Amino acid sequence: MIIALGIDYSIFLMMRFNEVDGNPVAAILTAAKNIGGVVISAAIILGGTFAALIPSGVITLIEVALVVIIGLIMLSLIMLPVLVPSFLAIGEKLKRRREGE
Repeated sequence: MIIALGIDYSIFLMMRFNEVDGNPVAAILTAAKNIGGVVISAAIILGGTFAALIPSGVITLIEVALVVIIGLIMLSLIMLPVLVPSFLAIGEKLKRRREGE
């Protein structure tokens, strides 16, 4: 589920990136700013869905819910807004460096 949310984020990010003109590094940052709310709201909804398993009292369901919620927090607050745009910006700079050689 967490991987699926990350893939959805990447799809949304690339679609938005293709719509923005200009400098690719600035375009990826603009795209990330514009779709961040969508991804965070999706993570909150999914986290709330799994949080509903916690009061069940079944240890396995509680553990699964906590792991998914912690994974969603890490994904939506660290991985997606910080790492994906930075990796794309680094890749774009490496591409420019290769083209300049």
